[in-house]
Amino acid sequence: MSNNSTELLQDAANLFQDATIHYMYNSFLMNILLLGIYTSIYFETLYIYLSSKASRSFVVMSAITALYLLNVEQAAIQWFWINGFFGMAGRTRSVAYDYTNVGPIWSYLVTNINGSLLATIADSLLVRIFAL
Repeated sequence: MSNNSTELLQDAANLFQDATIHYMYNSFLMNILLLGIYTSIYFETLYIYLSSKASRSFVVMSAITALYLLNVEQAAIQWFWINGFFGMAGRTRSVAYDYTNVGPIWSYLVTNINGSLLATIADSLLVRIFAL
C-alpha cells in the first residue's frame, strides 16, 4: 500500500471512532435529559391518577412505577458510564473508542435485563388496559 492510501484508511478509522464516541456520549446525555422530562410527567400522572375518583388499579400504578424506576436505574448506569468516559480525558482516541465498545461489562448485562423488563411490563400493561 502506498503512504497516501494508508493515510486515507487512518483518517476513515479516526472519523469512525469519533462518530462512535460522539454517538454514545450524546445519546446518553439525551437520555438523561429525557429522564428529567419523564420525571415531571410521572409525578403529574401519579397525582392525577391518585386524586381522581375513577377506579384506581394497584396493578396499573405498580406497572407505571416499575417502568419509571427501571428508567431511573438505566440513567444511573449511563451516568456511571459517562463518569468513566470523562476519566479518559487526556488519553488517546483509541482508548476512548475502546471504552465505548467495552466499558464496564456489568452494565451490558443490567441494560439488557432492564430492556427485557421494560418491554415485558409495558406490554403487560397494554394487554391489561385493552382487556378491560
